[in-house]
Amino acid sequence: MIPFGTKVTDNVTGYTGVVTARSEYMNGCKKVCLERLAQDGKLECEWFDVQRFGEVHNGGGPAPLPPRA
Repeated sequence: MIPFGTKVTDNVTGYTGVVTARSEYMNGCKKVCLERLAQDGKLECEWFDVQRFGEVHNGGGPAPLPPRA
């Protein structure tokens, strides 16, 4: 599964965003939510099957959270 904070591009639509949520269904389908800044300045999130991803970018996205005390 692609780690949170990874920037990926959907092969079909060209949508590029940062992985902010993941879901796995009983039938084995795995999806992730890609979040990005829309043209109106608001965040938008779209769900995609993980098999549709092409390029996986290094870096980008939020920094990992520090460990809890």
